[in-house]
Amino acid sequence: MVRPEELRLSVELATGLRTWSDWMDMHSEYGGGRLATDEQYRAWTEQGRKLARQLAEETGSAVVYQHDRGEVDVSCSYCGHRG
Repeated sequence: MVRPEELRLSVELATGLRTWSDWMDMHSEYGGGRLATDEQYRAWTEQGRKLARQLAEETGSAVVYQHDRGEVDVSCSYCGHRG
């Protein structure tokens, strides 16, 4: 696993990624197993998209965001279609 410090990310982005990841850990069946409402899950998904955009901006690399429900961003040139 690559640590945020190794990518020289801003403190804001590194903290956001850690918080975002921790939330999923607390709400997954393998972690805390806490229940989340659909609204909370949608907010988490949108936050992931925002963090992906920020990661792309800070690193200058393409970042593909695909959350855990297997949904595909059809506008993504890397994953917009299933082959």
